[in-house]
Amino acid sequence: MGKNAFKVQMAAEGEWQRLAFSGAINEDAKGTLMPFADSTGTKVILDLRDVTLINSCGIRDWSIFLRALKMNREVVFDRCPDEIVRTMNMVTNFYYRLPVKSVYRAYGCENCGHEQAELLKEGADYAAGAIPSGKPVKCASCGEMAEAFEPDDEFFQFLLSA
Repeated sequence: MGKNAFKVQMAAEGEWQRLAFSGAINEDAKGTLMPFADSTGTKVILDLRDVTLINSCGIRDWSIFLRALKMNREVVFDRCPDEIVRTMNMVTNFYYRLPVKSVYRAYGCENCGHEQAELLKEGADYAAGAIPSGKPVKCASCGEMAEAFEPDDEFFQFLLSA
């Protein structure tokens, strides 16, 4: 398996089951995804932190998986990287307007060129139905202010349809 091979790990967290995804969600992911649509409990956290890539075939197969998974279950998204957030903003049935508990947002520093991702949490940094004002972020490398790669109204578009 290559370094981008798609994997899913399941772990219990109280009454919830966390499905932690890693690698590329692409044309090879369906066979790995679909068994989890039937083998999870009634409360499921979809942890996408380690997803490295998603392509159009992956979006299609993910949508099929999610449609099957959400039947009779409470499902939430967690730790979504910016590529996943961009996909949610473009493809509604990628997340079926399910709750998004946290996202990673990419920032860059004009002073030193450093790039970093900051975890933003629902309730503290954003809420469904409103575009928040981005919080100021200091560069982890030089201490100057880092800028978000995308404007707030573009990055948080998924919140308006939630």
